[in-house]
Amino acid sequence: MKDPRAHWTVEEDEKLTSAVTNTRKKKCGKEYRTDWVTVAALLPGRTKFQCKGRWHNALKPSIALTAGRTG
Repeated sequence: MKDPRAHWTVEEDEKLTSAVTNTRKKKCGKEYRTDWVTVAALLPGRTKFQCKGRWHNALKPSIALTAGRTG
């Protein structure tokens, strides 16, 4: 497993985006949520917590658009 502080590469960001987009969502009550265990399995060396944090803090499209980020 990578050091939790290790920087994310462009390739990992692309894999994470693809995994979140293409991974089946889990039903939790009336909502469907991202299955972070499955997503992390597609990113060797990253935990579900690292993947979820990276997605919500840097890559999530709604955040990127409101913050003026392009990539």
